[in-house]
Amino acid sequence: MSLTPFQTLRNDAEGEAYARDHGEEYPFSDDYFDASNGTSHPLEITRGTVCTGVIRVGYREPLQDHVVDCDELAKVAERGRVPLAVWLSGSEVVQASELYRP
Repeated sequence: MSLTPFQTLRNDAEGEAYARDHGEEYPFSDDYFDASNGTSHPLEITRGTVCTGVIRVGYREPLQDHVVDCDELAKVAERGRVPLAVWLSGSEVVQASELYRP
């Protein structure tokens, strides 16, 4: 899996300034905009990595973060833009979690 860092901007003064400077439509249609904030880099998930999902990965009711198969998380992430939180210990990926945003 390869990740690209991003910054989430909201419909506020900072978001408006970013949109103006980068030719983006404002106000943002989803009340936020994910702007790239760095270069892509590979993320190696190992047997020791804990992966969790909420909506796009392993959807179930009630909507709660729960453990999912890391291969499933990687497949969903490769198909589209999925916000993830990643916890590292040195260079080892300890946890990768799909972030739920309404």
